[in-house]
Amino acid sequence: MSATTITHPKDLPAVKAATSAVEEAARKLEIARERFERFTALLQPRDDREPVDPVDRLEAEAGIINARIEVAKLEREVLTAQRAAATAKDHAREQLRLQFIVQERRAVSDFKKKLLECRTLNEEVKRVQFAKHEALNEPFDPLSWFEFTARLDEWMKRVHAYGLDE
Repeated sequence: MSATTITHPKDLPAVKAATSAVEEAARKLEIARERFERFTALLQPRDDREPVDPVDRLEAEAGIINARIEVAKLEREVLTAQRAAATAKDHAREQLRLQFIVQERRAVSDFKKKLLECRTLNEEVKRVQFAKHEALNEPFDPLSWFEFTARLDEWMKRVHAYGLDE
């Protein structure tokens, strides 16, 4: 039996890059929001606080519109990056799903072979016990599993429904 190594979608390079882009855009947005909030605070009427430096106030008046536009652009950039990251995760999940299918098919095939061998052996136990019952006219005390075949058929239908049969 071979070791199975399946990585998580978040560990794949495309997802890491997309996630990094989201983090970078969010960092830029936070800086832009802080700048906008600072300009807004400088332009608020002040009753009981220290007076605002006139140069700072003029800089805030000149820059608040550009700061607001920058915040809006960066909000859009963050949303676009988040969508790209979600798409990258979905794509990575599909790639991993395909890797699982191959491994699942192999594992199911091996398991199915063993179960079919067990069904044959189970039938042999039933045959020997029935022959003993007939020959000795003793009560039949089953050691085989009578519903084995029914359960196996049910399992094989499930395997077929998942498309994992050969």
